[in-house]
Amino acid sequence: MLFRNATIEDLNAIWEIEKSVFSSPWNRNQLAFELAEYPTASHWVYVKNKSMVGYIMSHVVFPEVQIINIAVSLSYQCRGFGKRLLSCFFSEFDEEVYFYLEVRESNLPALILYTHFGFESIDIRKKYYYDGENAIVMAKAGNSIPQNITNQLFSIGSEHGMV
Repeated sequence: MLFRNATIEDLNAIWEIEKSVFSSPWNRNQLAFELAEYPTASHWVYVKNKSMVGYIMSHVVFPEVQIINIAVSLSYQCRGFGKRLLSCFFSEFDEEVYFYLEVRESNLPALILYTHFGFESIDIRKKYYYDGENAIVMAKAGNSIPQNITNQLFSIGSEHGMV
């Protein structure tokens, strides 16, 4: 397993996951702009055997980090890879960082995942998504990973470049 900075060469793999996971995916041009040109971008990919497992996209303006997109390939979902991805991502930052994100009210798996990592609901953005669904704004101060998450990750097996 490898966790590394995303590059424009990852565009095709990210685009394939994006299309399969989201009901309203970003378009290819938006993803390319994020990967190649966005000035505060900090994007990461998680790769297993040369296959893209997932990615996380963020904008960093210290001390704030906005997670703008996170996805795990359908074939890797519900197997702990979202937790691994977030753990690796948080390990890239020091304790003085403030993370925030928006998530669909109906996305219960994501809400559970973020809550496990210490995110708390701080606001609601009414009709945030194209279909009128609200977004829950969640935030987390610092990059600490709860001990129960760390233990679960190590029981899955730590590999080079992970946790």
